Amino acid sequence: MATIPPAPQITTDSLTAVRKEPTLPGLRCALALSLLALAACHDSDSSSSAAAPATPPPAAAISDCAVARVAAGPADLVPGPLARGTAGDIVIENRRMRAIIQKGGRNWFNIGQFGGNIIDAVPKAADGSLAAEDHYEEASLGTNIESSPNYDAVTIVNAGGEDADGKCIPAVVRATGPDDLLDFVNGSSAIRDMGFSFPQSADDVDLPVTVHTDYTLDANQSAVTMNSTIINASGSDLRIYLAEYVNGSGEVELFQHGYGFGEALITAPCASCRSIIYAGHEGGSGVSYGIVHNTPRTTTLSVSGVTVLVYGTDATVLAAVPEPLNQVTEPPPFTVPANGELSFTRWFVVGTGSVASILDTQYSLLGVSTGSVGGTVTDQNGPVSGAEIAVIGSDNDFTPIAPGVLPLPYPPIPGARGPATLVVNHMRTDASGRFQGRLPPGDYQLRLNIPGRGALPGGTANVSVTENQLTTQNFTAPLPAQLRVLVVDENNLPIAAKVQLIGSDSSPDAGEPQNQESVLGGLLTLNTGIFGDFAADKLPGGVILSEFAVADPLRRGAVTVGDTGLLEAQAGEFVLSVSRGPRYSEHSQTVTLTPGAVTTVTARLVKVVDTTDHLLADFHVHSFNSPDSEVTNRERLITYLSEDMDFFTPSDHGYRANFEPVIADMQVGHLLASAPSAEITTFDYGHYNAWPVRIEAEPANSDEASQSSDLKISQGATDWGGPAPRGQDFPSAGNFSREPAKIFDEMRADPLQAGRQVVVQINHVDSFFGAGGLEIDSGFVGKDPQSNVTPASKRLNPALTNLFDRDFDSLELWIGVDGREHQLEKFLGQNIGDWFNLLNRGLLRTLVANSDTHDRRLTSLSTRNYISAPTVLSQGQPDPQKMRQAPHDIGDAIRNGYSTGSNSLFMQVKASNALTQGAGLEQSDAFGVKTKPLVALGGKVSLKVDIQSPVWAEYDEISVYINTPTTRHKDQFGQPSSPARYNICSPEHRLGLADFSRTRVPVTTIDGTTYQRLESSATIDLTLLKDSWVVVLARGNDGVSKPLWPVVPNDFSDSGDGLGTRSSADTGTVAMAVSNPIYVDVDGNGWHAPALNVVASCP
Repeated sequence: MATIPPAPQITTDSLTAVRKEPTLPGLRCALALSLLALAACHDSDSSSSAAAPATPPPAAAISDCAVARVAAGPADLVPGPLARGTAGDIVIENRRMRAIIQKGGRNWFNIGQFGGNIIDAVPKAADGSLAAEDHYEEASLGTNIESSPNYDAVTIVNAGGEDADGKCIPAVVRATGPDDLLDFVNGSSAIRDMGFSFPQSADDVDLPVTVHTDYTLDANQSAVTMNSTIINASGSDLRIYLAEYVNGSGEVELFQHGYGFGEALITAPCASCRSIIYAGHEGGSGVSYGIVHNTPRTTTLSVSGVTVLVYGTDATVLAAVPEPLNQVTEPPPFTVPANGELSFTRWFVVGTGSVASILDTQYSLLGVSTGSVGGTVTDQNGPVSGAEIAVIGSDNDFTPIAPGVLPLPYPPIPGARGPATLVVNHMRTDASGRFQGRLPPGDYQLRLNIPGRGALPGGTANVSVTENQLTTQNFTAPLPAQLRVLVVDENNLPIAAKVQLIGSDSSPDAGEPQNQESVLGGLLTLNTGIFGDFAADKLPGGVILSEFAVADPLRRGAVTVGDTGLLEAQAGEFVLSVSRGPRYSEHSQTVTLTPGAVTTVTARLVKVVDTTDHLLADFHVHSFNSPDSEVTNRERLITYLSEDMDFFTPSDHGYRANFEPVIADMQVGHLLASAPSAEITTFDYGHYNAWPVRIEAEPANSDEASQSSDLKISQGATDWGGPAPRGQDFPSAGNFSREPAKIFDEMRADPLQAGRQVVVQINHVDSFFGAGGLEIDSGFVGKDPQSNVTPASKRLNPALTNLFDRDFDSLELWIGVDGREHQLEKFLGQNIGDWFNLLNRGLLRTLVANSDTHDRRLTSLSTRNYISAPTVLSQGQPDPQKMRQAPHDIGDAIRNGYSTGSNSLFMQVKASNALTQGAGLEQSDAFGVKTKPLVALGGKVSLKVDIQSPVWAEYDEISVYINTPTTRHKDQFGQPSSPARYNICSPEHRLGLADFSRTRVPVTTIDGTTYQRLESSATIDLTLLKDSWVVVLARGNDGVSKPLWPVVPNDFSDSGDGLGTRSSADTGTVAMAVSNPIYVDVDGNGWHAPALNVVASCP
């Protein structure tokens, strides 16, 4: 296989450096004017809201000419779920594509915190109409890794169209501004926390530079040339790094040469590595994107949906070898000459949905000689559309790490680098079953996969590609089986449900990730996919199909609940599992699926658990407005309908989403409700939720001229980085990110309904209390817990002495997405210890249990909150209309502790004193929560615990914790852990099945089938010696109770009796519920905290 020859140094056509004679400071504006062809010279405090002057579209007539103009309204923009463009942005388009360049100014949203970048793009059909929807978020140039241009002016340099002779001229748009801090990324903090090195020369360094980027589009091209010129205003050469922060975000999957699909944490350089590609699928079908460059030794870092191209730099060596420079450490690869400039070119490419369509353009841009491979995929019924063809190469041109470059303690590194399987292209068949793509001459293997189908005999072929010739390879596939599942409830009414097939996967993509690379001699293993991004919407082990009985064929308008529609599936014998969350029974049966035949199953699910007077809610939910989730808003609603959730708050990273218009469009407003929220996602000092909050309806007032006057793309999410004068948002200029106290203040200032309270929630608290966060010691002896990080390392004000702040309401101690590991290690092994420390010291905050879901098929939605909020109920049942009218009532219930967290068990905890006065966690209880403690003179309390669950959720233990002490973790040397995290000591009371009964109770019989639930009731007599908080936890244990498989399929391990046989010998996610505290005042003088109680060892 031919490769792009490596260059000995970075002096390609895409990179030029020009040294200029020094100029007087007073002439800099004139120099900038001559260099940038600006209509005016903007100083650092000029208005950011000035758009380019209105430019009428050039007369392009019937030509393919490119044009640029200011968008006047929706007709000039693009459609799509991630389309962010507004009037005043710049349109650049030709016959083949349209792209939108955002106007200048700070417009806070993840990596795209500044304007002047391409934010939307779609291909065009042959007739010039827009051919797809936008599924692209943004890319931002990284100047010296941690900073980015703060473009304040975006102007049309050349409107394009035709010249006087009727020849096309390029359209050119220019964005101009100073270098500024990229708040969203603090790479130095993250990399150092991982134990690696980060170059001091790139750590929040304020460069004396101005950047202008020209976006140029020629006629009949699918690529916008992005040429960035970095102008050095100082009298010294600047050695810098260059990077590109890219977020595909929508229903697209990341592809990189050699690695294939998915987020390879840190890649190796190779001669053929000249792009990152986002290929559309499902709703993103028909559109793909690429960033193409021609800079040797470029590598990438990828995490949480963001990929960073580190141009001209081996990121592994950069991270492993520290500065200061020595004989083996390379300096930053780019030089901006004193009083001179550096120009750097790359291309933004728009494709038609496949990796191949981007590579076709890439090969033309870079002048690579190619041939083509193509063919058809058919079965007995004719052409097969959507079939995948992965192209595997054999020429490994990845660059080894030279001997001696890596110092000790790194082990000797083998010469070869790169993944085990070299995935070099990927194609999909069109409606006629055809596929085709360009490849450099050489030998390749083609691998066929058809999503949903099983083994494909003859699905692998070896081919040779010759320059300028087409090599044809056709495939014939067996027919799929088809499955349709109809779901009804006890009243024969259709209901939404989750549908899973359990068995062995025989498909070509079974076992993804199928590709691996060992990094640094085995210190790190990278996993990637050959046919798709295995982590984007993964299936748990043993599950070969996971869909939902909610038909949405048009992806718009009303949905049909209770019907999956026809699903293509593998042929064979499987277990079919149909479920609908923890109120309902499960339907399970064996099905035999036959190729070419349709199997229809009607499943009945019965509501067996009576949760009257409670609603079920989730307060940590991601969809594709988060950079690390591909789930559309419609798909997210389908998962919640199928898991029987009553209420949720979408909490996308840095984005306030409003799901109510989508709920209305799907016509499911009678089934569930939502309220806006956002996850304030700081880079390295915690994630915080605020709900319910207002969607920004008018631009926020700001005294800072660098702020855009537009509505925020984030729809009002908290700007935790904090705006600063343009070009001065650096700690060295006295501008810091906002600490938690300021973030909490801003969160509280924007309730959905004026005058009401916002819930401030700390998400996945280990990232707040633990390593990588603020390292807050909840057991610190003092007024408050104490942070143990240097504020400056988090870009926070170094004058701050404690980053802990009391002004939050709830702690997300338990999240469902991490399954069994989180339950047993993080929740019970760490997080609950911090909570108990807070309770003991009198910081009474509510426990919440949420999903933190990012996926569709592995929903993780079982973890939720059972809440008492009578004002949003009708006749004791959740009323979606009341919930959307009064979401703050639900928030008030959470802030006051009227809730229990669970993944399957409905647990009610009651307490009574000698006067039979009752207490509990329901608003009908006279006493119990922190604002209404139960007075029990003498300390005599009778505690009653009632549990209901479907029979698929077994439990065998009830534990009661009362003012329970904690003990600090120890490290491997037996010393107190750093950061400080805490275990809880044994409960004051622990009951097993010998102490209480777990009974199967019939609920109803329909058509001869009796539907049952599990029930238990336990009473514990307590004698309390001082004011107390009481927390109850119920759970299942390995070897006693069966795991929740397959209704909750996370982390299942079969004991050897087969996937379809369930036993207590299997392991997986266990049934669990944990209450918020009931507070008891034993002396009648008000409730007082028992005091922090950290012991050296538990009794």
